[in-house]
Amino acid sequence: MRPARLVDEIGDPAERRTDPDPRENDMFQYRLQELRSAELIERAETRRLARQARRARRAAKHPAQDGEGRVSGLRERFARAA
Repeated sequence: MRPARLVDEIGDPAERRTDPDPRENDMFQYRLQELRSAELIERAETRRLARQARRARRAAKHPAQDGEGRVSGLRERFARAA
């Protein structure tokens, strides 16, 4: 912590304050948290878009495959009778 100077040296009495305002620290922490949160949201969105692009490429690679998957008929479900 720096020592308090006289008003003549500084010119502004507000700069004489040596103890930091705890509200400023809270605001700083809040702003840091906002930045971290925004970064995580952006990162998640990027990963989501990459995943969608991979799925779209995969689907385009196999156009004959039905989009909803294979549906089995009754014949495949039951064992053959003797």
